[in-house]
Amino acid sequence: MKAYQVEFRQKIVDTYFNEGISIVKVAKRFSGAKSFVQNIIKQWRESGDLSHHKPSWRQ
Repeated sequence: MKAYQVEFRQKIVDTYFNEGISIVKVAKRFSGAKSFVQNIIKQWRESGDLSHHKPSWRQ
């Protein structure tokens, strides 16, 4: 899976929170999967960090 740049991830988060649109609409706007947007939002809420991290099992 491709690792997206932090700037792109930040645009997704900003769009979701600033425009107040649904995750599905954000995914369509950025031509991404709903699950990808959900994961980015979850990561932002839990850690405030949007950098790409390898899963711990892939070391």
